[in-house]
Amino acid sequence: MNNKKNIFITGTSKGIGNKLAKLYLSKGFNVWGCSRSKNNINHIQYFHQKIDILDHKKLISFLRKLKKKKVFMDILVLNAAIISRSLFINENYKSIKNNTDLNYVSNLMIINFFLKDMIRLNKGNIVFFSSISTSLKNIGTSLYSSIKSGLEMFMEILSKEVKIFRIKIIIFKISYIKTDMSKKLNKAEYLKIKKKLKIHNLKNAKDLFELIQKSINRTDKKNLFFYKDVYK
Repeated sequence: MNNKKNIFITGTSKGIGNKLAKLYLSKGFNVWGCSRSKNNINHIQYFHQKIDILDHKKLISFLRKLKKKKVFMDILVLNAAIISRSLFINENYKSIKNNTDLNYVSNLMIINFFLKDMIRLNKGNIVFFSSISTSLKNIGTSLYSSIKSGLEMFMEILSKEVKIFRIKIIIFKISYIKTDMSKKLNKAEYLKIKKKLKIHNLKNAKDLFELIQKSINRTDKKNLFFYKDVYK
């Protein structure tokens, strides 16, 4: 393995994760990605694992194999998520379990795995993408928004636990990011949210990349927790 910095991103087959992976590759990083879909990034410094992180047995097996490679991840980006939009009364056991397992439990497992090396080496950055749904509190997002909100609280408390190890915890509450996936969104709904939140410009993956790097490169050693509403 080369001496380049390493970043691990979940959900790299499309959308924000895919765009960020390519941006970090362009900056010379070794990028480690995973998704349910097969690899669609052709680069010598990109390492992909086709895996559904909803399957915790397979996730544990994958993480154990990754540990044997003895690669330190300078940055961990928690991007993969299931977006659920339904009245809670219409949810069933499977949908509740899938949403909770992937959006909450899988993220905790991944953090727990990479955190051990970060603590050992006294450095590291964990980036979590939350959502404006936690602020909007719209009907039909009770399950998704509550899980995202819970992770926000978890990350904030975790930042206090790992502060002495100089590990940065970064949360971005994002709205719509310009990607191939954003083209499929309901335009009228986006305009309604844009007006409500007074969003001036739709951010793109490059904006998000620059925000991540700006947060990581901050030299404030007293405050290693960073929370930002990206839509403002």
